[in-house]
Amino acid sequence: MGSIPKKIGFNGRPFCRPGIRGLSRHTFELIRELRELDPELEIFIYCYEEVHPSYKELLPYATFRDQKISPKILWDLWVLPKQLRADGIEIFHSTNNLGVPPWWYGGLTFVTIHDAFTHRARWPWRGPRNWWASFNYRIELALLRGCAAVFTVSETAGAEIDRELRLGGLEPIVAYNGTSLPTSGPFHRAPFFLYVGGLEERKNIGCLLEGVRLYNTGVLEPIPLVIVGKVSEASDRVRSVLLGSPELFSLREGVNDAELSKLYASATALIFPSKEEGFGLPLAEAFSLGCPAVVSDIQVFRELANDAALFFSPDDPQTLAAQLRRLQTSSELRQELVSKGLDRGRLFRWDAMAKKVYETYFEFFTSSG
Repeated sequence: MGSIPKKIGFNGRPFCRPGIRGLSRHTFELIRELRELDPELEIFIYCYEEVHPSYKELLPYATFRDQKISPKILWDLWVLPKQLRADGIEIFHSTNNLGVPPWWYGGLTFVTIHDAFTHRARWPWRGPRNWWASFNYRIELALLRGCAAVFTVSETAGAEIDRELRLGGLEPIVAYNGTSLPTSGPFHRAPFFLYVGGLEERKNIGCLLEGVRLYNTGVLEPIPLVIVGKVSEASDRVRSVLLGSPELFSLREGVNDAELSKLYASATALIFPSKEEGFGLPLAEAFSLGCPAVVSDIQVFRELANDAALFFSPDDPQTLAAQLRRLQTSSELRQELVSKGLDRGRLFRWDAMAKKVYETYFEFFTSSG
């Protein structure tokens, strides 16, 4: 093993669907910034499914090893390590919580765990339907303990991961996510609230919709909510509310980065109602584009926002409506939040995240040589 690694492999699971959000954004930006740091790096991307063609266009310098292999455990334990050894991969990094190769691969393995939700959702066993998923997860968790280091995206997530996954001395290394949306304008404020993210249950969409409805009850000029998300992720109840009140709720799918930037920079406020998050990329994006934020009062948002956002109880839509009224009736408060948010936004940079990951690679690589 040489003094400087040049072949780095990545788990390509985040690249199997179109659209760059969440895990795929994190993985794409990490790879892009690593190549900026060292243009001689050889990037390989491995997956047990076919990677979406858009990512092969975005990462033309990467070598892709993607094919349909089932069951996934066969890929984890046999196909992946065999491919890594054949390609001479010196470092393998899985950025999607799990999916690391076994020890006989021979190189160094790193993993990014974004939150503890996956652990809670898949453990303990929940009956015959989930038997195979739970069994597979136990194997993945055992493989995880053989990693050189574990990264995560916030101090809050790191504490939860350390407490719940019991990684046996692998203390999570915090490297904040960044933002990469275009910031050029001009943008003009418009009377609408904004939500960006998934529509699944843990995102607390019920509180979001009810809080906006309560805010607009009895007002002369209602302010609608623009939702950037996939309606396919919504429950029947949420879908019914969205479709039944088009004057209050507008759903946007397939929004590109330029359109999303305009929405952030034009909105009255971002509303982020989650009950749990590992990071919360929309909050960092809102800060970077001068969008005031009204967020649920959970630990990770206190960590990221400090005093640059308004907080509400995630179990009480009345407090959300009250904070929206505070924001809407005070131009001084809005400007204060914009200013503080821009300051906080400077903490969240993809280049800083990649630099920390890069330095950690070499720290372990040189010590193992």
